[in-house]
Amino acid sequence: MRETARISLLETKNYITHISDDLTQSFKEVIGGDWGLDQLTDMNNVFLIDIEIFADGYGLVLYPSDKEATQLGYKKLLEKYSDGPLRDDNYRYGLDFSSYDLENEKDSKEIDDYYKSLSGFYFEWIANCWDNAGGSSFLKPIYVMMHDGAESFNLQNKNWVTDQTKWSQ
Repeated sequence: MRETARISLLETKNYITHISDDLTQSFKEVIGGDWGLDQLTDMNNVFLIDIEIFADGYGLVLYPSDKEATQLGYKKLLEKYSDGPLRDDNYRYGLDFSSYDLENEKDSKEIDDYYKSLSGFYFEWIANCWDNAGGSSFLKPIYVMMHDGAESFNLQNKNWVTDQTKWSQ
């Protein structure tokens, strides 16, 4: 990985870490029962909760769902970063793609490696904030996934599961 990519990852990690208190507070609200449910929905109808990461800014949205995978509402986490923390005006550490040739296999692999590292850190950061908020006391299954991803990270058991496994439990 190029030095500029390593620096971008390090600075991004530092930036994300500095907003940990904001995410921890959002998770405390979730643990306290603020799931963004539609007005007529009873909490007992919620089977599980998904937190979806949107790749364009790494914004986080929580979706409570019933057993049929019907979304029963939503709640934006990190509200002051409405487009995601990596789209915030104060974030200046993104990777400059101008030095990469996207037709070049080596360059494409470097970009893939960059995003794998960034995503790995982001999932770890979310799990740490969840734990710091007292997530171990939460009784509903709760998962984190990339938007349109096929696997989810279980915040309680700290393991990856397929969508099929998640919905069959």
